[in-house]
Amino acid sequence: MFWSTRNLMEVVIQAEDGEVGRCKDLLVDDRHWCIRYMVANTHKWLPGRKVLISPIALGEPEPALLNIPVKMTRDQIASSPPLDTDAPVSRKYEREYFKNFGWPPYWIGMEPWGAVPYPHLAFEMKQEIHDKTEKEPEERLLRSIKELADYAILARGQEIGHLHECMVSTPAWVVRYLVVDISKWYQIKGRRILIIPECVTDIDWSKKTIDTSIGEEDVKDCPEYNQETPLERNFEMVLHDYYGWPRYWENGHR
Repeated sequence: MFWSTRNLMEVVIQAEDGEVGRCKDLLVDDRHWCIRYMVANTHKWLPGRKVLISPIALGEPEPALLNIPVKMTRDQIASSPPLDTDAPVSRKYEREYFKNFGWPPYWIGMEPWGAVPYPHLAFEMKQEIHDKTEKEPEERLLRSIKELADYAILARGQEIGHLHECMVSTPAWVVRYLVVDISKWYQIKGRRILIIPECVTDIDWSKKTIDTSIGEEDVKDCPEYNQETPLERNFEMVLHDYYGWPRYWENGHR
């Protein structure tokens, strides 16, 4: 199932015993492009705190996106280590967060979610947090989806448009596609295309640009994405075949 990151914003986050707040942002890593946390706006409930909810505890969003269920109570969510509203999410904080819930850390292991391919599979798992002396992969950056929106998209250094939104697939909670608005460059209002995150070669925060490995000529003739229709496998096949991208769904991924 695909979900638009724009549509996920402001959706009600529903715990087992009541509303938590609304989705304020999504934090994605720069390795697997997995959504690592949903940032909840809980000002009325827990003022002054940034509350993170891992997809490990998230259920499948309702088709109408009335709410996103969380397999925890409000007290369990409130028990997570406090993080100031403006504080960055460091690896030190993440270790405390995962230790609090007893979940295996996603950054240790070969799968996108560490020991498992999908986050919900880690919910019932218990794993000791590795000691700091153990070798861990290089710390990766967590990027704000809200901040990345409207960044300029470059095709090998040449600007072709801007990031409109991302398409997230569940149950993996991974960004499968970047939706790029190329109207200004292509001079056709509303023209949008999809590219896979694996094409991203660099993100420049100071210049607010996302460079990719695709070429301008490829973009001009690529299949056009229609946001008014559901993103279906037939279109994905055409898109991946056009660019020569591997078909992720043939490797057991959803």
